[in-house]
Amino acid sequence: DGSNVVCCPPEAIADAEFEVLLGGEVVGQRRAKLSVVDRLLPLWVVLAMVAGVLLGVYSPEARDALGGPGTVHISDVSLPVAVGLWVMMLPVLTKVRYELLGTMLRTRSSAKHLLVSFVLNWAVGPAVMTGLAWACLPDLPHYRSGVIMVGLARCIAMVLIWNELAGGSPEMCAVMVALNSALQMLLYAPFAMLYVGSSVGVSGDLFWRICRSVLVFLGIPLAAGVLLRVVLVRAKGRDWLEKRFMKFFGPCALLALLYTIIVLFAAQGDRVVSEVGSVVRVAVPMLVYFALLFMGSMALCWFTGVPYPLAVTQAFTASSNNFELAIAVSAGVFGVKSPEALAATVGPLVEVPALLALVYVALFARKKWVNAKTAPRRVSQVQPAAAEIDDSKPTVLVLCTGNSCRSHMGEGFLAAAAGSSANVISGGSRPSGYVHPLAIKVMAEVGIDISDHTSKSMNDFLNRKVDVVITVCGNADQVCPVYPGQVARYHWGFDDPSHCVGTEEEILAEFRRVRDEIGDLFTSYGQDLAAGRIKPTRQR
Repeated sequence: DGSNVVCCPPEAIADAEFEVLLGGEVVGQRRAKLSVVDRLLPLWVVLAMVAGVLLGVYSPEARDALGGPGTVHISDVSLPVAVGLWVMMLPVLTKVRYELLGTMLRTRSSAKHLLVSFVLNWAVGPAVMTGLAWACLPDLPHYRSGVIMVGLARCIAMVLIWNELAGGSPEMCAVMVALNSALQMLLYAPFAMLYVGSSVGVSGDLFWRICRSVLVFLGIPLAAGVLLRVVLVRAKGRDWLEKRFMKFFGPCALLALLYTIIVLFAAQGDRVVSEVGSVVRVAVPMLVYFALLFMGSMALCWFTGVPYPLAVTQAFTASSNNFELAIAVSAGVFGVKSPEALAATVGPLVEVPALLALVYVALFARKKWVNAKTAPRRVSQVQPAAAEIDDSKPTVLVLCTGNSCRSHMGEGFLAAAAGSSANVISGGSRPSGYVHPLAIKVMAEVGIDISDHTSKSMNDFLNRKVDVVITVCGNADQVCPVYPGQVARYHWGFDDPSHCVGTEEEILAEFRRVRDEIGDLFTSYGQDLAAGRIKPTRQR
């Protein structure tokens, strides 16, 4: 109609899923959903416990076959239990995206978030759980030790689900999980000696038994998971691994968990019946721990201006625990029939409903997060701050979901080509909280510095004058934001290079390819803006 408004072509809309922000809230966004099986996990755990107790009380022969003195033992754990523990860990450790760890550690902003996560997970979390265990179980030293063993094990499994359900940063969560997987190999035994050794007696033999259990029940499945992931990604690709293979392999972890619970409770059927009150008391410090760590982490992120996706990732990583490892180590160190192993086995029964409830707390907080205090931002020459936008010039907003890669490349090219003729900014509907280091690297190769860019929310610009919005998400697997209001709209889809897997050179080559595609379109558009051949106007 002569208004210079370019709408998204039908094929672009067909190839992308869109979300709209109105009044600062996401509408029509497809959120991840917990499967019916996962939602009922507490029920399955209770049924497994009951089945185990009945098996132990009424079928001593079956109990002895699963863990009696006549069975083969590995690291003081019967072979049937050891197999269950390994199968329980392997799918989880195969799913972790270890390939992101090196890249993220080289980014200053990402390293800062990882440092905060390290403090919350390895300084605050174990100390809080130990304090709560002593406060709630002063007369039950063995159960108390089992609870502390749970607090020392940082989550590497269910946290991925809680984070996805609550809209956290999947990239940062994957990196934190990979980091915690490696750190547990190094720190779990020393921390167990520090927090539990005083209760059971410090000895070199205890330290060696803990180290051996960690190596056997975490080291072996960790090595197997890394190897399996590398082989399958190279042979079939990451999409095939995560969307097809894990669809069938992932449930093995749940089946193995239920099997292990049955075996452990069968070994302790008599104890559970005679000490049911003590078993119930074990849940109290765990419930308080989950709530305290989650709320405290969210409050810290709120007051320091951390974007919601990163805040919720920090909170769930800090408050979740790796009950699989706690069960394995407690059974290996203290024995399958020990109160410590029984207390650790109660972990999943308590954690799953507690963390699921906290997902809803996080989603409620998300609606209010736009009012959180905003941290100071550094601004480069090609990235004007919202407060510095010159309303006398047309403003172009480049949008994607995470605002970590493609939108920053587009902003850099467009700002360089348009010069002073336009304000160029970028944002995301769910900002990741960092700018990808390889995006910074490949842009520097063409003389454009985006090292001072920050990941921003499109909410920051809802009350600003915006004339043109360009979305750059590339396929139907991504949620592509649509900016509300009367603006000229373009949709230029590009592949997300951050999803590339392979060697560092192969990933870098993919970043360069996408950079060049973005550069061609955005440079041409910027030159047209600078020459006055395009005069963007907002819809009336």
